[in-house]
Amino acid sequence: MTDADLVLGRIDPTLFSGGRIGLDTAGARTALESAIGARLALSPELAAFGVVEMVDNNMASAARVHAIESGVDVAGRTLIAFGGAAPLHAARLPILLGIDRVLIPECAGRLLRRLPAGTHRLRDRAFRHARLAHFDAAAANRSWPSSTPRLRAVVQPPPVPAHPSPPGAWSTCAMAWPGHEIAVELPPEGEIVGDTLEAFGSTYERQYDRRIPGVDVETISRGARLPLTPVRAAAPPAGTAERHRAAPAGRRQVFAPVLERMIEVAVHDRATLRPGAAIEGPAIIVEAQTSTVVPEGFDAFVDGFGHIELARGPAAED
Repeated sequence: MTDADLVLGRIDPTLFSGGRIGLDTAGARTALESAIGARLALSPELAAFGVVEMVDNNMASAARVHAIESGVDVAGRTLIAFGGAAPLHAARLPILLGIDRVLIPECAGRLLRRLPAGTHRLRDRAFRHARLAHFDAAAANRSWPSSTPRLRAVVQPPPVPAHPSPPGAWSTCAMAWPGHEIAVELPPEGEIVGDTLEAFGSTYERQYDRRIPGVDVETISRGARLPLTPVRAAAPPAGTAERHRAAPAGRRQVFAPVLERMIEVAVHDRATLRPGAAIEGPAIIVEAQTSTVVPEGFDAFVDGFGHIELARGPAAED
């Protein structure tokens, strides 16, 4: 969240962080006007829109680079937006990237706190910077048992009764070929060079959709991975959510880029939206940790899991 989002009306200064933190809209306007608007003869709103547009384009460029490096096409994929800022920008990125669907998870602003915790990696000095073809497996294996108790004491603290620590996997090797560091599982038994090279090749192919024969792989480090909380699959929703038009909780002034002025849009409280709720943009969906912007040309729908689905139609701006 930036001063620009506040000036554009995307954030309610009285509801930020559930109303626990007050925001200074006038101060944000002054900052944008003095730093940008006055120099470029722009209103605070247009200056704020320029800031947000730069942020959105930087995000889209990073997504394109990541997709190209991974050998995938973003077309036809779903953008998942979580955290405090992503739902504010989520609807603009599909337009820039050429995709049609966005998913805002339930409790998007706190999603990271709800994910399974506890993957830790620790380095083993005997394993660093060695060409795999000349790797001394015996020396590395001799050093590993003496390190195990110390590593386990750090990675696996005493279990909490409510969340007992399950057994973990203890062999991860970070390996690299020029510019590509990949973590692979070490074979518990067998020929470490051949098996690990095959694991590296398989992992590389899954990530980049190809293999490079004859590559000289280098080991970087060895560590341990241990999940501290179990992974629980979400229960499927019961039946199909009946679609219905959601009633807004209020209205607010939000900047419309095409009109270059503030317009009044519907504001919806996410906590009151039931599965099946449908919202036509432009609108804002607010929650304690973030806000979801539904621009004109987009529709929002709450699915059976409580996630918001954003889909753009032909009216969405290019």
